[in-house]
Formats: sequence, structure tokens, C-alpha cells
Amino acid sequence: MHHEHDLVTLDDDKVGHIVGEEDDYYLVEHGLRKTKHAVPKTFVEKRGDCYCTTLSKQLIHDSPKVNGELDYVLIAQHYGLAEGFDDPMTRGDGDVLPDDPARSAEEDAVAAGVDPVRQRVATREALTDPDPGRPKYDSPGLTGGDRYRDARTETPKQE
Repeated sequence: MHHEHDLVTLDDDKVGHIVGEEDDYYLVEHGLRKTKHAVPKTFVEKRGDCYCTTLSKQLIHDSPKVNGELDYVLIAQHYGLAEGFDDPMTRGDGDVLPDDPARSAEEDAVAAGVDPVRQRVATREALTDPDPGRPKYDSPGLTGGDRYRDARTETPKQE
């Protein structure tokens, strides 16, 4: 099947032209030298006269070039798809579909240099404030006082 549709990112950045398809991939051509890359169909949807992808232009252009036959395993590994791995961490107890992710969000965070455990601890500490009713900043009133500091701590007696 021959296409001549543009492939764009979510922010309408043109990636290239879809010039064909092979199995679960669109073949996208770009640049003066007509470099060709495979983009998984699972990340592409038709939008009017063009096709839109949730992938970044840079991720697609950094993918393995297509020169003849597709190296499905190498391409799937580049995009983090389960079909590129023998026993992906996300397999669990079920079957793995070709477009399933191979890594968890936590593994992606570690690969990106983020410490997900430290991030969760910081978030939890921020949420467990010993005095949640008091803001973390001073709140001066018109008379120069602080309504939180100067507020009564005892409740008046009911008679």
C-alpha cells in the first residue's frame, strides 16, 4: 500500500511522509537524502488528511534507519515495545502483544536519570505536613499581625 500523507507530532511538527507500510509499521521518509524510518502503527492515528503520532520527531529520527528489510527486534527495542525482548518486565502472567510496552514507567524513569523512589518519598513528605491548616508562608493581616500565629488555640467555653 502506498501512502503520500504527512506524519506530524501532536504539536504539528512535521516528521516526514508516510511512503508505505510493512506489517505493524508505517515507513516514513524525511530529509533531502530521503532517510527512511519505521514507526509503529500503534503510535499513529489518522487526523484529517495527515497522520498524527504521539512520538517525538527526535525519537523517530533517532530510530534505526530502514535500508531494505526491517529489523523488527531492533526497531521494537528502540521504541520500548515488548516484541523486541524475549522476556519483558511487563509480561506478568499473561501473553505479550507486539505493541505492549517492554518497560514499566518506573524503569523508564530510572533510564532517564530520575530516582523514582526518592521522588515518591519527597512527594509523601510534602503531603504529610504536621499542621495542614497552616500555610507554609506568613499571612500578615492589615494590622500587621499574623492571623494564624495570633489565632486562639482554645475553643471558648459554652455556657
